[in-house]
Amino acid sequence: MPAAERRQTLRALVVLFVLELTIRWIPVPRVAHRLGVTLDGEDEGVADSDALAPDALRAAATGAAAAYAPHLLTATEQQARRSTFRVIRRWPFGLGPCLRESLVLGHLLRDHSPVLRFGVTRDHGSILAHAWLEVAGRPINDPAGVLPFQGAPR
Repeated sequence: MPAAERRQTLRALVVLFVLELTIRWIPVPRVAHRLGVTLDGEDEGVADSDALAPDALRAAATGAAAAYAPHLLTATEQQARRSTFRVIRRWPFGLGPCLRESLVLGHLLRDHSPVLRFGVTRDHGSILAHAWLEVAGRPINDPAGVLPFQGAPR
């Protein structure tokens, strides 16, 4: 692994470690704010409150090639994205890897004003929750997972 990628992976690991310690004691909105990630429904500057309508989510997910936005990132930011995925895949602590992944990646990409989105869906009688990150109104870390999820009620 090249040195630059090792540094990005270490950076993602450190952010994840700190996140894991704080997310257990501090509410998610405060943690997100400290990491530089805007929560869904806050003043985002890129999308209005209608962006979470189920139709908008389905349209974004169905046109995954057009809606999925990693191409908005520089090579270094793409490397940060890959490093975050690498660290999250191997992280043994805590449930909810999508929330942790989105918060860590959001911190590393905070110059893009990322927005943390939440959604819910039913699956065989169970309610499932999901979190993903968007930049400029487009999913940045989860192109397919958005489809079945509708914006969480406010």
